[in-house]
Amino acid sequence: MRRPGSHMVLSAALMVIAMLVSCTSRGDFSRFRDIDASRGWAYRDTVRFDTQRSDSLALGSLTVAVRHNNEYQFANLWLEVCYNNRGRLHRDTVNLKLADLYGRWLGKGFGSSRQAESVIARSVLPSPGSEVTVRQIMRVDTLRGVDAVGVIFHAE
Repeated sequence: MRRPGSHMVLSAALMVIAMLVSCTSRGDFSRFRDIDASRGWAYRDTVRFDTQRSDSLALGSLTVAVRHNNEYQFANLWLEVCYNNRGRLHRDTVNLKLADLYGRWLGKGFGSSRQAESVIARSVLPSPGSEVTVRQIMRVDTLRGVDAVGVIFHAE
């Protein structure tokens, strides 16, 4: 015997699942690489990301993201980001602001962990097989307090 309203509950659940699945494009990707806390992020260490995605013809925005903790000693983080857009290599310098004037952490998160993001470029079409590279250019040999670095591509 079926309970009254069970059909409506099942229909509502299926609709929610369909909406969640439809919010992500086949061309989107998000990749993060952990930074070894015991070694830190050395000035010479370049973090590399593969740009393979299921829809290689979709234009989108390229974002760099950093996850850090309270051990990070600065209010910002200077990065060099290299990426391929329609067959041309681009090298951008990014000043990622991590704290406000009073030392309060910006970005998303809670406790001692935060994530800050910055859109690097819009209308990007990464060439198949190309990579995005990120390195810190803070004029400090080794940074402490950076947990992970990532790139996010969101198809338009």
